[in-house]
This record gives sequence, structure tokens and C-alpha cells, in this order.
Amino acid sequence: MKLNIRFILVAWIAGILFSCGESVIQKPVKPSEPFSIAEWFARDSVGIFRGAEFGDEQEVILQMESDTFLTFRSEKILEYDYPIPLPGMRHYSLKYSFKKNGLQSFVFDAFLGTEEEGEKLYTELLQYFEKKFGEYVIQMGSSVWKLSPGEKYKEAYLELKDESTEFGYGKVNMTAYAVK
Repeated sequence: MKLNIRFILVAWIAGILFSCGESVIQKPVKPSEPFSIAEWFARDSVGIFRGAEFGDEQEVILQMESDTFLTFRSEKILEYDYPIPLPGMRHYSLKYSFKKNGLQSFVFDAFLGTEEEGEKLYTELLQYFEKKFGEYVIQMGSSVWKLSPGEKYKEAYLELKDESTEFGYGKVNMTAYAVK
């Protein structure tokens, strides 16, 4: 009986000591992807932005966005105002416009703490959309992409502009619209 207790005690201590040591097999550590504010805002790689596509019904947009931050709703417009849970940042707004219950345009405005934050967000969004939609052109101070208009529209565009200098704080605007 004493032999069994000693054996169990020694085995238990040895188990603790061996489990505290370094593992013989070490898994390679993958470097973490850097945080992308552009991807955080976009939320979804599908669609133009946040999963939205031209022609989407209002109910589709209502399911993609948070009811908590819905500030205005009518037959033709949905407006949202979200806080930005990052240091120094303020809020962003989204306004979706519908024609015949199909998404025709949307406007995204980010209001940030500093001009530098606005420039950084603009640069990240520019790179994000360039990767997603290809080359852009500069028209009247905005970066412009020609998009797929969907079935209901003839042409569609996305415009991105850093308005920080004009406002004196971080301000980035993105407008996407489709025309018949």
C-alpha cells in the first residue's frame, strides 16, 4: 500500500514538472494581419460596401445594418449614425437612397478626431477599393471608380474624397450611385 502511494505521488510530481516545461513540438507562429480600418468599415467583401448592391431592397439593407443606430427611415431613405469605438475617432454616418424600392445610391461620411486620421482612412479606403475594383481616375478632387451597375441601371460609380483639410478635422466621404 505504501509503495502505491509513493508511486502515485512521484508520478503526480513528475507529471506536473514535465507539463510545465517547454513543448518539444513548437507550432510556427503566424504573424497577425495588421488591423485595417477600411476593412472594418466595409465589413463585407461582397457587394460594393458593407454588402450592399445597387437594386437591393430596403429590407436587405435593414438586415445588414444595426437597428440601434437607425436615425431616419422612410420609403426612400435609410439613415444611420454609428459611434466609432476607436481612440480619438468620433462617428460615421450612412445614408441609403432607394428608387422603386431598389438601392440607387448611398453616402458614407466618417468624422474623425484629426486631419491625420482622415488622411489615413482615405489612404486605406483607396487601397481597399483599388484592390477590389481596380484602377481609379481623379475627377474634381475625388477618386472615382466605374462599377458594375447591376440589372436595373445603365451606369454606376463610386467616389472617394478626403475632406479633412476643408473641415479642419478628419472627414472622409464616399458616395456610390447608379443612373439609368
